[in-house]
Amino acid sequence: MPDTVFIRNLAFDAIIGVLAHERSTPQPIRIDLDMEVKTSGAAQSRELNDTVDYAAMAEAVRRLVIEAEALLVETLAEEIARHVLTDDLVDGVTVRVTKPQALPGETEVGVQIHRRR
Repeated sequence: MPDTVFIRNLAFDAIIGVLAHERSTPQPIRIDLDMEVKTSGAAQSRELNDTVDYAAMAEAVRRLVIEAEALLVETLAEEIARHVLTDDLVDGVTVRVTKPQALPGETEVGVQIHRRR
């Protein structure tokens, strides 16, 4: 099983969806990332450069999502995965995109994908 650096519940508002009200009003979105990273080098060196900077990655993903104004969560998940995999330290990534208010009540909808380099 690979080592994993993860980000959970990266939450903010963004334009996402195909319906007219989704195109005009930002809605809550939540992103979870599981990044396959060999962590032993960073554990020994104690250097941030030897692992994924999760704060920088979270900010980059937030900017990407806000700028994308995606129509589909599937498209957005692919774009996020592509971006994460540009980090040479990441061998694979699982991306979960959740729209917590897309349906009435406590129902959440979204998509989860896994991509490797």
